[in-house]
Amino acid sequence: DRVAMADAYLRHGGWEQGEAALDAIPPTFKTYDRYRLEAIVADHNKEWSKADSFYDIARGLTTAPANTLNNWGFSKRIRGEMEDAENLFRQALRADPSLFRAKVNLVQTRAMRGEYQLPVIPMSDEERALLYYEAAKVAVNRGDRDIARGLLQEAIDAHPRHFAAAVDALRALSSNIGI
Repeated sequence: DRVAMADAYLRHGGWEQGEAALDAIPPTFKTYDRYRLEAIVADHNKEWSKADSFYDIARGLTTAPANTLNNWGFSKRIRGEMEDAENLFRQALRADPSLFRAKVNLVQTRAMRGEYQLPVIPMSDEERALLYYEAAKVAVNRGDRDIARGLLQEAIDAHPRHFAAAVDALRALSSNIGI
């Protein structure tokens, strides 16, 4: 019950209450959910070594580690540890090839390093379009406008239906550049 209470607090921004609920749990109570939440709290507090330890324990306590690996990768990305983040996103996708959030995180992390080519991972045409779109957004933020335009065009071409958001973004980007 305390783990569920901590989860509820954390989901609604009650960091202090959530941490207090976790602290009230005896150390002998070792579950995936408990360590997953401990990792999230450690991340929030920027206690990176504790977060890594808790993520590692949580990963070992589940037969479906994809979400934990994805969260851990996001934590590493926030810290600027891009190679470790990319590795964790890839591990998440090996555990669950359908985890779209890990695909997005992987593409964004690579794009943050200037690697805009999509990684070799399983994806549908619609996912491919959305991933090009995500890479384009990062390219714009990095100031790589020509690359962003190309990525947006790839997104539009790859999408099996009309991709209005990419069309609008390409139109806005093109008008900004004066094309």
